[in-house]
Order: sequence, then structure tokens, then C-alpha cells
Amino acid sequence: MALDALVVEHASEVDESATGPPPRGRRGRWIVPLVVLALVATALGVVICDEVSTNRQFDRTHRSLEVTQAHIGVVRADLDRVRLQLDGVEVQVFLDNRALGQDATDLTSAQAQLVGTRSDVSQQTTVISDLQTCLGGVQEALNALAVADQNQAIDILNSVAPDCSGAVASGG
Repeated sequence: MALDALVVEHASEVDESATGPPPRGRRGRWIVPLVVLALVATALGVVICDEVSTNRQFDRTHRSLEVTQAHIGVVRADLDRVRLQLDGVEVQVFLDNRALGQDATDLTSAQAQLVGTRSDVSQQTTVISDLQTCLGGVQEALNALAVADQNQAIDILNSVAPDCSGAVASGG
């Protein structure tokens, strides 16, 4: 391969003004498109960065939404379980209220029976007291008869007669 050399010589025919700096109009023609291109590139870069940031934020938000939805699913399952337990408790409360009502009725009946029984006990205590007084008087009258004191025996029997009559009348 042959190597050719390029020799540049100044031609005298070329006007010095032609080789000087290009006119200002040509240079200005390239600056405006370059500035516009730079501004468009900058704006495009800003938009791309903003889009990337928005996509990242969307991805984080989407992941957060998925986590939140998973938590909501767990909470819903817990809530359903609690609702079932609450239904069971409500049934138990209903049954307990019915049993409590029956117990209250039974208690009222038992209290009425207790009042009656207390009255009977009080009456029987009076009868027992009357019988003891009557028996004591009869014993004293028998003792008086044993010593041949008939008047004393009659007086004693007369004094306990109301107690003996009360005990007999009460069913004692």
C-alpha cells in the first residue's frame, strides 16, 4: 500500500479575505440549533429521570398495596373467626339467660316454700312449747296426787289446761 502525502500550499490566487474567519451569519446558524438541541436533551433527561422516579415510586406503592392487602386478608380471616366465636357466645348467652330465668323462677318458688316452712316451724315451736308446759303441769299434778293432794293437782291441771288445749287444737 502506498502512502500519499498531502501537501497544502498557500495559493496566491486565493484571496486572503476568503480564507479568513467565516462570516458571522454562518456561525450563528449552528449555535441556535445546538442550543435548542441541548435544551431538548435536557428537558428529555429531566422527563426521563422523572419517569424513572415515578416508576420506582409506583413500584414501592404497588408493593405496599400488596402487603396491605395481605394484612387485610389476615385481619378478615381473624374477624371471621371472631364472628364465629361471637355467634357461639351469643347462643351460650341466650341459653344461660333461659336457664337463669328458670333458676329465678325456681328461687322464687323456693323462697315462698321457705316462708311457709318458717311459719310451720314457728307454729311447731309454739306447739312444742305448749306441750312441754302441759307435760310439766301433768307431771306436777301427778306428783301432787302421789302425795294425796288432789286440790293441788286440780289447780295445776287448770293452770296448764289452756296450753294443753292449744297443743291439741294445733294437731300436736
